[in-house]
Amino acid sequence: MDKKIMTDKLTAYDKIMRSKIQLQLTKPFFSYLIMNLKIIETKKIGDMDISTMAVDIKGNLYYNSEWVEKLTEKNIEGVLVHEVLHIVLMHIIRTGGRDKDLFNCVNDLIVNDILVQEGFDLPEGLVPTSNHEYRIDELDYTVEKINEKLSEDIYEELYRLLKKNNNKGQKGMNDKRFDIHIYADENGDSNGDSKDGKGKKSKGIGNKLSDVEINKLEKIWKERLAEATLIARQRGILPLGMDRFIDGILEGKVNWRHKLYNITAELPFDWSYQRQSKKSIALGIYLPSTVKEKIDIVVSIDTSGSMGQEELTQFLSEVCYIARSFNNIEMDLLVCDAEIHQEYKINNNNINEIMGLKIGGGGGTSHKPIVDYINDKKPSAKLLIALTDGYSDIQTTFAELPNNCHRIIVLCTNSAKESEMEAYGEVIKM
Repeated sequence: MDKKIMTDKLTAYDKIMRSKIQLQLTKPFFSYLIMNLKIIETKKIGDMDISTMAVDIKGNLYYNSEWVEKLTEKNIEGVLVHEVLHIVLMHIIRTGGRDKDLFNCVNDLIVNDILVQEGFDLPEGLVPTSNHEYRIDELDYTVEKINEKLSEDIYEELYRLLKKNNNKGQKGMNDKRFDIHIYADENGDSNGDSKDGKGKKSKGIGNKLSDVEINKLEKIWKERLAEATLIARQRGILPLGMDRFIDGILEGKVNWRHKLYNITAELPFDWSYQRQSKKSIALGIYLPSTVKEKIDIVVSIDTSGSMGQEELTQFLSEVCYIARSFNNIEMDLLVCDAEIHQEYKINNNNINEIMGLKIGGGGGTSHKPIVDYINDKKPSAKLLIALTDGYSDIQTTFAELPNNCHRIIVLCTNSAKESEMEAYGEVIKM
């Protein structure tokens, strides 16, 4: 029988199985990871239509057989790898308060750039060129050096651009995506993004995963990544472009942006005894509920000579993102060496000005003006985020901060040792 006729008669399931076998022969690193996926045929999850493929952090990969049957087996190989990389690179749990549609487009660019380097065939969509670039015609803009950036970097780059252009180009990117990422939202329902950007909610997929469950899944996938890496390195065929991700994940290097956001998100708010906490009902005791009123955060920038402009830009980018993510935050930004030179209220109206800040090096450094500012003007501040090299008087001055003010010390590259700062606040190394 003609080989082409045999291939045309294969079911979607057969084509997926053949692609998995082929990947075992040609791409053992990706193959090992894909073997840990639970592949499920379906056209609907809860009330969410699955017209292509969908994936979740648990490793469930859902596929619509009609869509898969239209793909070549080479396309299917690329799509399977695409989906498993979203899980391994923790894209689904790194979203935070970011716009899901845009963050998913960015993650697709990151993943597909790796696949292009590896020679995979992909369905038409958000596929960068071999030069690690992606052109957005609607914005007359090219995302460059994708292979050198993290998802968070490209997200901030495009977020500012889209906002400046009234989101022109967002729908075009959404329409070019071919898969769905499934999340669990704050109400316990799953929330999947759709490629048309509608972000349709879906009931009945499952409850929100707890932090314990997420940490457990993250550990499991790290172990699988380590095993796949060992296999590939033994054969000398580790995929191009994966080194920078693997080393960071396996060596436990926490992305400083992710950690900073999580600490901010977990910051306790005011308590109210007027309404009982739902969590305390089952315990048979009365505990206060949290009231998400406006809270003050102070951000300080040490302008000493060891602070680089690139690091400052990265830091400001994340600080502005945090300010946008929480509608109950009032954030003051202070630029200081031995005295405060500039004061800003970070809001949507001045983010471009904040992002354009330049710093001049030199001069002495003291955090005493920052501490005095908080005590005099912001005594109710819940958090101080201090970007510094650590060569200051933090050891003596931070003791004068209000007791309710949590301290995060963000150390730049050329800084004091983390161990020297740990007694004075939560330390994050950039």
